[in-house]
Amino acid sequence: MIGKLEEVVLLATIRAGAGSLPSGIYEHIVATVPEGEKEPAFGAVYTTITRMAAKGMLSEGAKTDEQGRRRKCFTVTADGTRALQAGLSQTAALGGYQLKGALA
Repeated sequence: MIGKLEEVVLLATIRAGAGSLPSGIYEHIVATVPEGEKEPAFGAVYTTITRMAAKGMLSEGAKTDEQGRRRKCFTVTADGTRALQAGLSQTAALGGYQLKGALA
């Protein structure tokens, strides 16, 4: 089972594309934070990314940026895709985001 931030990181990495830099993943996350809600700290996202790479849900590579510096980049693995699908399936099985008055 993956946590919410892990789910968001996987979705943002997919959206950012294969070989995404952590800053690009973070930009996709921040772009979806509802107005008035607190954005996650970049450090929390980066820590989650590296922890997920250690678990095999993201593969880590390297690319050179415009200034010639080596940067870590990440791609969702098959294990990451399976974990994401399992998490989303469980959310859907529990009623998804249609809470049918549960929070009213």
